[in-house]
Amino acid sequence: NNTDDIIEPKIYQVMQPPVTLTCYQMGNWMQRIARCNNNDFYMTMHDDAYTTNKNVILKFISNVERIFTDNQKLGWVGTKYDALCAYRMTMIDEIGEQDYFIRDYGIDTDTYTKIHLAKWNRTVDTETSKNLIHLISVKAKSEPLFKMKVDLESPFMWTYLNHKWGITKES
Repeated sequence: NNTDDIIEPKIYQVMQPPVTLTCYQMGNWMQRIARCNNNDFYMTMHDDAYTTNKNVILKFISNVERIFTDNQKLGWVGTKYDALCAYRMTMIDEIGEQDYFIRDYGIDTDTYTKIHLAKWNRTVDTETSKNLIHLISVKAKSEPLFKMKVDLESPFMWTYLNHKWGITKES
């Protein structure tokens, strides 16, 4: 408990869609909401990630605000890969929405490639990462039908990314 690290009370909007969305649909929905609200950034968190302390999320928000202020060309801050991450809206406006041809797995690779090509930077908030639990692909491991769909889509996704960016699964 760091008493010297007091987080200012603010109003934050937590949104959950009324129906299940694919990763690209969720990302594009969040981008449009953030744009309509004139937010500087938006955050996403995997449904298989959690923390037992709400202050971890508040601290992440505080860290992101500080990190983005300190580095104007930093566009993405993540934890445990992308279990909890923040996207700067000026970067999103430059790189565009997420690709609707990629439903779930692979959207991260596509987005990070666009970030790199646009010469934006990414970083990891290691402090928050220590306090975040990510159960990694719980849905794919626990739901056979979902895993089957992911396995069927994977070859298409890698072929598509290869044609689009020259990326292979091995790279």
